[in-house]
Order: sequence, then structure tokens, then C-alpha cells
Amino acid sequence: MKRSHVLAVLASVLLGFAALLPLGLIGSLNAQTSAPVITIKTLNFFPPDYEAAQVVYNELKAVGLNVQLLEEGPAELYPEVQTNHNFTIYLNAYSAAPFPSLMFEAFQSWNNYPNGYDITGFQNSTLDQLTNQTLEAANHTQFIQGLYKMEDIVAQQLPMIGLYNDINTQLVSKAFEGYVVMPGGEFTQLNPWSAMYLHPANNQSGGVFTLAYPADLEHLNPFAQTSVRGEFVTLLIYDPLFRYAPNLSIIPWLVTNYSITNGGKTYTLNLRDNVTFQNGEPLTAQDVAFTYEFILKYKAPLFYDFVDMINNITTPSNYTVVFPLSEPYAGLLSAMTTIPIVPESIWYNKNLSWPNPDPIGSGPFMFQSRVPGESIQLVANPHYWLKGLPKLSGFDIEVVNQESVRVLDIEKGVADAELYATPPNLAAAALNSYPNSVEVLKSPDLWMMYLYFNLREYPTNNLHFRQAIAYAINKTAVIDAYGGGYPMPNVFVTQQWNPGLVNPNLPNYSYNPTLAHQLLVKYGFISAPTTNNNSTYLYVGI
Repeated sequence: MKRSHVLAVLASVLLGFAALLPLGLIGSLNAQTSAPVITIKTLNFFPPDYEAAQVVYNELKAVGLNVQLLEEGPAELYPEVQTNHNFTIYLNAYSAAPFPSLMFEAFQSWNNYPNGYDITGFQNSTLDQLTNQTLEAANHTQFIQGLYKMEDIVAQQLPMIGLYNDINTQLVSKAFEGYVVMPGGEFTQLNPWSAMYLHPANNQSGGVFTLAYPADLEHLNPFAQTSVRGEFVTLLIYDPLFRYAPNLSIIPWLVTNYSITNGGKTYTLNLRDNVTFQNGEPLTAQDVAFTYEFILKYKAPLFYDFVDMINNITTPSNYTVVFPLSEPYAGLLSAMTTIPIVPESIWYNKNLSWPNPDPIGSGPFMFQSRVPGESIQLVANPHYWLKGLPKLSGFDIEVVNQESVRVLDIEKGVADAELYATPPNLAAAALNSYPNSVEVLKSPDLWMMYLYFNLREYPTNNLHFRQAIAYAINKTAVIDAYGGGYPMPNVFVTQQWNPGLVNPNLPNYSYNPTLAHQLLVKYGFISAPTTNNNSTYLYVGI
């Protein structure tokens, strides 16, 4: 969810009065020196963040607020916001997921503490109760009903504003075919499909595909990883129990069938009996049980919080595993889509600090070699249980720190794609210059852009103020600032990533700066402007 890369800090403090734009007749307007100073904090290196923040900054100025914009690096910003809660308005992107876990984490009173998920300080006892009831729903219908009620509370109280889900513009080589487009992009922990189905253009199989990475993996131990770039490699070498299909439905993977009984507190999974690890050992229920027990024992960072309700795993047979839960959890199958199954025979005496220098899994690719900080080479698993896959003979990862160099490598054919989205302007320029060798694939990106209010301080602890801000923001302008995207509701759920999970009756704050200004004046957040000849005025940015 966090991104780390530092550019220069830009702080622009505006304490004067705004310029004027008449809505009809010419007049005059007094400076609003009594208005509270509203600080917007955002990251300084991630273009969707700071470009959206600039638009919001101008629009809040336009309705009469004294605003300052602070663009900071992660080393400064994250402790201020997440640990010390030292912010008024915070604009940041979070990674999307098919299961809306943030709806069950970001607004709950028990997560309102330093470094807790509830950075806004939102507290609502009804929402707390609904959270537990919804996560423990006996069936999907009850889950949807509970989630809709939760969304309505959050949207009505407005602790945050959803801005947009940006577009993944993936610059890729035409030398290969078989790219699978799905939310998040062609190369994510949710999307192994591209890597498995890619093949040289006009050829059935073979070839080595090269993916440019912005940074090296922090670890080859999948349980010590904390990044999605690490998860992507992990889930090419290892298999999970379930996977997300390209349409984001959950499908059994190492599992043939399963049942959920005991009011949602017992999961019984029957495994495929034809899966082997890359060292030739069969993958069994004992390996599955060991994997999950390892996560629970060592509190593996990416996985523990999503499986900590599991206890006393049993294996009635070599290909049946039973997960008893302390309480029902509707997101368990989703969590299982990214947890790699490891061989107990290799891992039985290891821990989180083990470097795992020669990873062995059951996935479509096998680890071949690594030069730390430079490259990783994978080769096709010739004994993969899905016959005929992967179609490639190899999958290489090259670490290229600079974005411009990654694009240049794709243009020259040194690389075939890059891990994350290519900035739209660079993708368009490459496509214009090399139309015969590259193409651009588009899909909903991994990043969802949000504006968060600190409900612990004035004036953002006032609902009328938050509503005025919602009316003041032109989401279309915010979206256009970074080349397009998909509008978001004011909850942590989106139709692009969570189809069918968005309450259709949520309140909608259409762009209305005049109403925003009126609310700010009515409730005393700014003074009413001085007018001549009954004229009407609107603040606009300088």
C-alpha cells in the first residue's frame, strides 16, 4: 500500500486573499483573513497523488478557504499522518483489492490508534457492530446486506471522499501475444494469467519474456515480503489454494472442491492429487496445514491479519485439510488467493529470517538464478499440473530504477513490459514513435485515490464542513489531471474492483462550488463576502 521514493519537498503556503471571478456582474470581495487555514498533505513522488492534490487545492481556494499544500516524502509524511495523526486533509492512493477489506478496517473504533488503519479517527458504534456481523455473515446475501448498510453510514458521515481509480496504461511489446487484461494490470499478484499465456507473436510457445522492475525484491522468503512486486514473483513460483479469475471471481486452484459448514466456522478443502513440487515431491494436505501454521506462528506480514481466526488445522487424509475458525470470516477465500503453499520438507525448521536462496514451489515457473539488485531468471516448470502451461520457456526480471530508461528499454526491445503502469504521457509518446513494435493496454489500475479528513480536529470534525468540501471538488477535473480514470463513491468499494458490492443508493455530492461556498458561510467557516449592487461572487484560485 505504501510507496517509497523521495523527490524534493514542495511546500506552498497561501495565507492571503483569493482573486475574484464574478458570476454575472462585476463587484468586489473582502479578503477572508478569519477563515481557518486548511492544510492538504500528500506524497511528493507519485504523480496521481500530487496532481490530484493540486486540483483539490485550487478548488478549495475557489470557494473561499485559506489553503496550503504540503507535498512530502514518505519518510516525513507517513509518520505524521499514520502515527501522529498530524494532518487536516490527507490525499493518498491505496491499492485496490477484489475483497473490500478496507471497509472492515479503516473506520472501526478498535483501529483508531497510532499506526492503526483508522487514520481519520472515525468512530461509530453502529458501524462497529455491523462490521462484525457482516464479516461473520452466514451467506453471501447477508454479507451484501451488511456491507450496503456499512457503506451508507460511511457515505452519510463522510470521513473520506473517494476521488478516482486511475487507469493502468501498460506499455508492452508486440513481439509477444497472450496478454491478459484485468484490473490492476497485466502483471500483479492477482494476475498470473499473462505470464502463463504469453508466447512469441505468431508462435505457439517458447521465448523468454523480460519484465522491467523499478526495484529489486526485498526478500525471496514469501512470508517476509511486504510488497506486491515480491508477491508477483512468489505466485509464479508457488501456487495458492484459490485464484482470482480475470473477471475477479474466485476459482479453486489447488483445490478441487470445498465446503463451508458450522455456520461459516469450518472450511473443508479437498486438494488435487496430481500436483508436485518442483523437486518432485507431491503437494499434500500436510504441506497446506504446515504453510498456514507457519504464517500463524511467525505472524507473516502480508498474510497473518487475514487468517488469524484459523486454529487447530487438521488433515483427515493426504488430500483433505480442515480449517476451523474461531469466528466466521467472509474474506477467507480471498485471502487464500495470494498465500503460497510451501513444501514442509524444506521449511520445517525455518523462520522469517531465512533467505530462501533457491525457492521451490509448485507454480508455473521455477527459480533459476538471481543477481541481487539486478535480475532474476525463471524458467518454465515442465511438470506443471496445468498441461500446456506456461507457454513461455522463461520469464526474466531486470531491475531498472529509472522510469524513462524502462520505457526506452521497451522501445528498443531490451524489455517487453514494465511491472507497474507506464505514465500516460510516456506511453503515448512511445506508441507514437514505435507503433509497429509496442502497444498500450488499458485497465482499472491498482491505485484508488482518496481524500481523508482528520475527525479529531476543527473544522474537519464538522459534518457540514466535510459536505462543503465534497461539493467543492470537481472529480472530473481531478481525474483528468492524470490522464483519466474511473470515478469513485465515497466508500472503499468500487465497481471496477468490487463488482456488485457498491450500494446503488449512496448519497451523491455533485460538483457545486456555489453551494459549497454557501455552506461554508452559513455554518461560520468563512465570512460572507462584501457585495455591491446585489452582485454574486465566487472565490477562484490565483
